[in-house]
Amino acid sequence: METDQAVDKIKRDLEERYGKIDDIRPERLKFDETLKEYSMIVRFKLENEERVVVYYFSKDGNILRHFNL
Repeated sequence: METDQAVDKIKRDLEERYGKIDDIRPERLKFDETLKEYSMIVRFKLENEERVVVYYFSKDGNILRHFNL
């Protein structure tokens, strides 16, 4: 899985839930050898409120789950 692919999927997911989001700041995509999945922390603004979400992806690039931090 590539970082750009993960960011595109996250952006689509966030826009489906919240509408248009302009300021998305992803951190580095990481792979967990134990769980065999990727994770990425993303910061974004929604109505002047800073939010942080961690997304988890399968090896083939599907979103498994996400959590608000």
